[in-house]
Parts: sequence; structure tokens; C-alpha cells
Amino acid sequence: MNNEFNTKFHPEQDNICENPPRFTWPLVEPGTGFTLTLAKDPAFANIIDTVENIPYNFYTPTAPLPPGEYYWKVDTDNAPRKFEVGQNLPETPLPSRATRYKDTTASHPRLWLNTDELRNFREMLRQDPSHCRFDTFYTHSVEPRIAEGFPQEPKPYPNDVRVVDLWRKSYMTCQQALCYIRSLSIAGVVLEDENILAKAKSALLEIAGWAPDGPTSRKYNDECAFRVGPALAFGYDWLQHLLSPEEQDKVMGALYRRTKEVADYVIDYRKIHNFPYDSHAVRSLSMMLTPCCIAMLDFSANDTRHRDAVRWLDYTVEYLSALYTPWGGIDGGWAEGPAYWTTGMAFVTEALNFIKGYMGIDLYKRPFFSKTGDYILHCNPPHTYFASFCDQSNLGQKPDAKRAFNMRQFAGTTGNPKYQWYFNRVMEREAMESDEFSIKGWWDFYYDDMVFLSRYGIIEEEAPANDTTVAHFRDIGWVAVNKNAADFENHVMLVVKSSPYGAVSHSHGDQNSFVLFAFGQPLIINSGYYVAYGSKMHLNWRKQTKSANTILIDGIGQHAGRTWEESRDHGTGHRIDETDDQKMKQLLAKGKIVDVKQTGESICIVADATQAYAQNIPYLKSYTREVVWHDDNRLVITDKVALTQEGQVTSLLHGLQPFKIEGSSFNMKIGDVLLSGEVSANSGLTGITQSNVFDGVDADEIKGLPCQYHLSINTRPAKTHEIRMELTIGKCKD
Repeated sequence: MNNEFNTKFHPEQDNICENPPRFTWPLVEPGTGFTLTLAKDPAFANIIDTVENIPYNFYTPTAPLPPGEYYWKVDTDNAPRKFEVGQNLPETPLPSRATRYKDTTASHPRLWLNTDELRNFREMLRQDPSHCRFDTFYTHSVEPRIAEGFPQEPKPYPNDVRVVDLWRKSYMTCQQALCYIRSLSIAGVVLEDENILAKAKSALLEIAGWAPDGPTSRKYNDECAFRVGPALAFGYDWLQHLLSPEEQDKVMGALYRRTKEVADYVIDYRKIHNFPYDSHAVRSLSMMLTPCCIAMLDFSANDTRHRDAVRWLDYTVEYLSALYTPWGGIDGGWAEGPAYWTTGMAFVTEALNFIKGYMGIDLYKRPFFSKTGDYILHCNPPHTYFASFCDQSNLGQKPDAKRAFNMRQFAGTTGNPKYQWYFNRVMEREAMESDEFSIKGWWDFYYDDMVFLSRYGIIEEEAPANDTTVAHFRDIGWVAVNKNAADFENHVMLVVKSSPYGAVSHSHGDQNSFVLFAFGQPLIINSGYYVAYGSKMHLNWRKQTKSANTILIDGIGQHAGRTWEESRDHGTGHRIDETDDQKMKQLLAKGKIVDVKQTGESICIVADATQAYAQNIPYLKSYTREVVWHDDNRLVITDKVALTQEGQVTSLLHGLQPFKIEGSSFNMKIGDVLLSGEVSANSGLTGITQSNVFDGVDADEIKGLPCQYHLSINTRPAKTHEIRMELTIGKCKD
């Protein structure tokens, strides 16, 4: 495997952003543990610390280091590596395995409230039935579930071949099962209501009997598994005192077996400590291993189940401390885009809350978690749509309630009132409950609301400033320019992307692309619709460069992965999973933001996507794009392309309305907003054309969806091209 795709040596002349630094290195197998040595000199004459028997290729020290210069090495590679610890860094040590459980409790519950907190919560409810909006939670999350009853175990797919509709139906069923057990267990225990407790216990014993190797297993439908596991964990944690020894063994047996299936897959098979770009495997640390292991811990038993639960929880806590997240860094960006940020943050923050509540370890102090709210605030403002990148980039939909709830969570942990402003603006529009799959199949906002209020109370808001701001997320290669961010009618937003993550996972072949949103309207959009992951719309259009606002060279785009046809087994027609080699090629098709400068009333962004095209176009020498934003709502884009042989360049733009073309100029009107463009090229233009066809997409996939329009600006063949495009945004006078 190419080293590009695996865990690397860190720190290595890196910018240390937290104290102590996180140590990581490439995995070498076989091995029985690693030894890390830390010293003040490259000859290791003045050794500060030696840590032995580190089980995996990552480590967080147990105490901060004094500011200064250091050297380190690991026994699998004795080359000394230098780093420097600066002044006033966030202090984020991790307690050792020997000490991190010393203050944990043996009693239940542990997930959300402990016994003392439960006693206090009951007392507060006696004084005020609306405490933390428990009465609203009861009305919307308990009573309707009692009325609906507990769902039946999902059935297998016909002939065990996955059908999208049944896949979604199955894990919506499992989400409802989780919500049923969690809501009734909490309400029954808090209210000491025997009737509700009996229903919760009955459901828990029923789900414990669901086939662990059947339709809700990880290998069959991991989204189902990620819900059945926490349902068992919550039920066992909150209802343990009501279970007989035989019933405890039944529930614990099911919980252990399901947790082991996920842990074995993530740790031993996928090895996400060396192969971190596995979205679902990394997410399972938060969704499954954290709540399930915390619920299973029984230090008095010290049996196989307990020992495995400790081992899996240690791995999870250490991973979240040292390696998380593979999709971003100190700037708080998320390479998979806002939609997958929403899912990732929803579950990881719940896991961090469980870890903090049960173990007293506060991972929110890490720089990523203190900054990641900025990514959504700047790149995905509350009222925008068709104005972001990657899969499910709110295509036609504005940011949803769960994104807002995540932002409120970070308002609570960071104290940033702008994140609360974001939450308030979204929730002025969004409902707390919905029958939409993206809501009902995933979340219970009344539970979220109650839990948040119990931890943080009411947070005051503060609107962002209405001047022009630029936010550069170096970790993921995104730059966002916002003007009048809090004044939605006059807000203008530009986001430019050239990412070191290339097209891997939920990213696309869209390096050097941009989106433009102004005065409440999406002008230049990330085109296509998110029909389904792996659909023709997804693989033949959305993933490919032709869907983005960047360039094609001789009609060829960046390496973005397989088409729909290439992803099929030609004998059966079934989808074949991508290999690690295929994922590596997508990761290598990367771009980079070279420079961002703000001068007076203009902002200049320079991006380089040469490497993104290199695999497909070996005769490309270089491709850079300069994007200059002027505060009078003008945008000047200059593309420079150098080839070793003559080639034609096509600049692409996409919009929701047809473009009116006149020679080398064009315009598009949407609502009362007018976008005007003028283009020139030193190699000459052969013309500007447009289409409303999604090439390679079946008509039935987009039936009933609105048209989109794709503008192509074509040059004459040449070895060098300099294409200049000026876009002007204004309000229509008529």
C-alpha cells in the first residue's frame, strides 16, 4: 500500500497544535507492541521518557511537555524526529490505561446520567415538570412510541441482494427500536413508572433475541447494527436492576456478540489506525464501541466480556485522542462535506459526552473540536443551498435541524455564541420531527434537546459580523468568503475548493472548483442530485469533474473513481466494493490552495489542481486557478493551463436556470438576482454552449427533479492557455 494512504510519522517538523503532541507512525506487522522514546537531543543521550508495549501505532502522552525542542523515535524506525512545543498550547493529555478508570462508577445508569445525576434530575422534575423540557420529551418521544409499539425484526433482502428501499426501511426500523428502548427506559426510570418499565424491558429482551448474524448484523446492514447495538446498551444500562441473572446474561450476550463483530472488523480487519479513510468504520467507534463498551464494563466480574470491553474502549478513547479525525485538522474542516460532517459530529459528540460523563476525560479540548463549528458557520450558512461540495451537499435543501443541533452542542462546549446564532436561525425554519428518512431514520431531537439542556442550559446568541470575511480551512483545502453573513437578503458567499483529499470517500473530482451564492439565490452550483450512493447519478455525474465548476482538458476530467458501469460485476450486475488501490488513486488525485491574500477590498485565492488530472492526462504540465473576489460583488477567475501537446480546455459552470449566451458573454437570472459573465482566452474561443442533460444518468433516477443547466466555455487547441472569466452579481431592476 502506498504510504500516502496510511498513517504517517507525526510529529516530524510539524506545527504542534496541542500539548502533548500526538505520536503516530506507519503500522509494521507482525508485532507485539511498540516502544516510543522521547529525548532532548538527536543522539538520545538525554532521554526524557520511554514508553513500552504501546499496542497500536499511535500514542497520547499522559502529561503536557514543557515548551522546547524535542526528539523522538519508535523501535520500528530508529530515525530521530524533531519537533518543538510552543507556548500556551491547549493542554490535552490522556490518562494512562492504568489510571483512566479509577474514578468510574460500578453502578448504572452511565449513559447520559449517573446515579447522583439521576437523583438530582428527579428532584428537579418534582419542582418543575418542564425541567430540561422533559415534559416535551415525554409527549413526543415516549407516548407516541408506546402507542406505536415495538417494531418487528427486519426481514432479509430478496435472495439476499440489497435493495435500496428495503435497506432504508430496515435501518429506519432499527432507529425506531433504538428510540423506543432509549426513550421508555429513561422515562420509566426517571418517573419510576412500572408500566413504562415493563414495556421497555419487554422490548429489550425482544431485541436481544434478534439474530446477531441476520439482517441487522454489521456485515448485512451496518446501519442496522449501529442502532441495534446502542439499543441493547441503553436498555442494559438503564434497566439492569430489573433484569434477572438469566435476563442479564441474555442481553449482555447479545450486546457482546454484536459489539465484537464491529470491533473485530474495525480494529483487526480494517485496521483504521493504519487505514483511516473508512467513513463507516471510523464512525462505528462513536456509534457502537463507545456506548456498548461503557454499558458492558463490570470490573467485579473481570471475565472475557469485561476484558474485551475495556480493550475496545481503550482503543476507541485513544483513537479519538490521537488519530481523530482523518477528515480534518486544526482548522476544523471536514473533507467529506457538510452532510457527512453532520453525521460524523452527531455521533462523535454523543460519544465524547459519554466518555466525559463516565470517565471524566474531556476530549472537547482538542483543537479540532474547538474549531470545527467555524467550518459550518462559514462554508454552510443557515439559509444556503446548492452551495457546497461533496456528497449530499444540501442539494435543494437548506441546512437541517441536526446540523443546527450539532452547532448548538459546540456552542455549549466552546462558549461560542455565533454557533448558537446558527442553531436559532435554522430552527426558526426547521421542524423538530419529520417523516423524512433523513430525520426519522436517524435522530430524536426531543431527546437531544433534553440532554443538551441538562448539560449546558440556555446559551445566548451573537450574530456574525456583516463585513467581508475570509476563512481558510487549510486542513481540507476550502476557502470561504462571506459578505453580510447575518443579513440573509444581502448575503454573498463564495467557496473555493482544492483539496488534499482528492476524490476519496464522499469527495468528488472537483479540485479548483467553486460555488457562488448571493442575495438568497444559488448562482453557480455544485450540480446534480444525491439520488443514492452508488447510483448512476452519483458515480457517472456527481463524482465526476463534469459536474463541477472547474475545467476539462480534451473532454477529460480529474481521476474521480469508477463509473457506475465499472463498479459492476458483469456476471451478476451487483456493485463491487472499491479496493484500497482504487481509493488510493482517488486520494492521490488531489489539489491544493497555494495562497490566500486579502488586500483592501479584494481577496485573492490561488489553487493548483495539476495532480488531480495527472493520472488521466499525462501530457498536463500544470493547471492553476486564481480567483479574485472584489467587494463590489465581482469575481475574476484566471485559469492557466500548460500542456506538452496541444489540447482543448473547457471551462464549466452550472446553474439552476438557463444561461443566455451572446458571443463571449452570458448571463443568468434566478429570482431577482442577475449573474453576468464575460470570458476571454489567449488561445481563442470556439464558442459557449449549454445543456440540461446529465450525461450517463438514467431518466428514472431523476424523474420529477428540476432541470439544471451546464455551461461549457471551449477554447481552441493549444499547448498553453490563459482563460479569464469575470462574473458580476447584481439585483435585477425590473
